[in-house]
Amino acid sequence: MYCFIVTPHLLGGRLWTKRNTISANARRGQVKLFGFSENRRGVIIPKHFCSVFFSLALVVLSLACAMGLTLVIDRTMGLLLPAAAIPYTKGLVFPPHSEMAFRTMEFAYTVHINALGLRGRELTPQKTHALRIAAIGDSFTYGLGVDLEQTWVAQLECNLREAGVDVEIVNLGKPGAGALFYAEIAERALPVVHPDIVIVAMLQSDDVSDSGDPTGRVSKHPLLEKVQAIYPNMTRLVDRGWGRTADTVSAQTVQQPMRATADENQAGDRRAAAFTLKDMTPEQRARYDGIDAKVKEAFTNGDLNPFLVGMASRFPNFFVSMANGNDPGLPPCIDRTSACLQRIRRAANQCNARVVVLSVPHGVYVNRPTLLNYRKVGFNLGEDLLDTDVPDRCIEEACRKAHLPFVGVTSEFRRFREAPDLYYPLDGHFTAAGHKLYAELLTPLLVRELVGKPGNP
Repeated sequence: MYCFIVTPHLLGGRLWTKRNTISANARRGQVKLFGFSENRRGVIIPKHFCSVFFSLALVVLSLACAMGLTLVIDRTMGLLLPAAAIPYTKGLVFPPHSEMAFRTMEFAYTVHINALGLRGRELTPQKTHALRIAAIGDSFTYGLGVDLEQTWVAQLECNLREAGVDVEIVNLGKPGAGALFYAEIAERALPVVHPDIVIVAMLQSDDVSDSGDPTGRVSKHPLLEKVQAIYPNMTRLVDRGWGRTADTVSAQTVQQPMRATADENQAGDRRAAAFTLKDMTPEQRARYDGIDAKVKEAFTNGDLNPFLVGMASRFPNFFVSMANGNDPGLPPCIDRTSACLQRIRRAANQCNARVVVLSVPHGVYVNRPTLLNYRKVGFNLGEDLLDTDVPDRCIEEACRKAHLPFVGVTSEFRRFREAPDLYYPLDGHFTAAGHKLYAELLTPLLVRELVGKPGNP
């Protein structure tokens, strides 16, 4: 019979066959050991043993080829599957077709909401440009205090087009939102707007602290999450086929358009201010009584965000604590933020989209006039905050744990730390000039991050 002979020469990579017979083995004095024949030239491996190895190798190779083929099919499906659609009566962020006017002592602007429930122009499910970017964020992304074309989102779109990038940017910003809402809006909106790139604009300190409890969502089995990560498009098709997407949409409450004049919204802020005062503890009221008289007048007249004054009375050391790298409360906040970012990454994977996380500079960390004005509101702030890197490091660490790229422009923004016109003095949001500067600083970084790498659109 024919057998393979493994000899000491195998170390040199040499392997050959030799014709042997049982009788010849006996004449040469070979000894049977555990089913193998051994002589001075090596171990004779039975033919059936080699067949098993060959069969196993063939199975492994077949499985690898099959998995490769399924990956190709999944990625091809991602190019062919149409974007999901929802009835226009159910908004993604706001009630569709709403119109709200706002006026304070610092700004006046009007917001128009499109059919999808987003601030911005009307959007079609099919892309009209080569690259579609979805920008998720809070009031700094939404553009509180400025007209739509003045937001950094709109100006970044213009800058990228001037740089030769055929792009449209969808504004998914919402005032008061945090990392937990960012995850929820990603899971709800990305299958509808179907972006190529997802930008998550994280406001320093606020968004990390407001990361909520991501375990409140319906959890999935870890194995299912791994399958979705490997085959995002097949699982998306299964979800549609089993009606999960349809069930989610039908379960949404139909939202009627909102209409409010500037006077009505200002009256609402006055009521909120009165409630905030009534709800203060004696200690909080004592802190409030000690703040700047002009701030109190703006607060009670509805000319200042009531949440800001309430926060200063309850947490006067908030910004200092969030910039203290040794604060024991930071690691849990970072972990929760990372969990939210992971949800966003999974939602983006379902749409074959990449995610990049941006740091939005808060005025108290980059701008001296804003820091001094926030003192008037009641926050305890030292000028050392203008040099700290902890807020960015917190966001960057959350990104590292979520395996997402991080982009920051804090150092560049601090070159304008004495500029008095980048943030509204009391409100603290970007002015039109602040939005413009942020978009200008982001443009070259995003050109490199989004389109400067092989394989990107």
